[in-house]
Amino acid sequence: MQTGRKGNKQLATQANMNGQRSTAPADLTKREREVFKQVVDSVSSKHFAPHQKILICTYARATVRLEQMSSDDPKFVELARLQYSCATRLRLTPQALADAKVLGRAQYDRQQSPLDEFVEQLQNGGSH
Repeated sequence: MQTGRKGNKQLATQANMNGQRSTAPADLTKREREVFKQVVDSVSSKHFAPHQKILICTYARATVRLEQMSSDDPKFVELARLQYSCATRLRLTPQALADAKVLGRAQYDRQQSPLDEFVEQLQNGGSH
């Protein structure tokens, strides 16, 4: 039996034992729902805990607004920081998805992270 505080990984696994993927709420726009689904589908079904749904929604909303916004807009940097903060907390950044044991070793092949895929989409004009 473990004593003390439970880690995030253990809490997420306990909260999501059935492995069901979260679905986007109806109040998101069509494009926001697409981003929500893309994020949820890009990781294991046990990656997110149910309480993270609102954070995924925030990430999706920020992502869509950034797609629609010019980088010259005064709110662009603030919104990009919000998006990155959400990605970090949702463990979508390349560092979070990489195995810690492998990071210090020689070069290794890894799949492209959801954040890398999104940045690539933005650079290609937001096309799918």
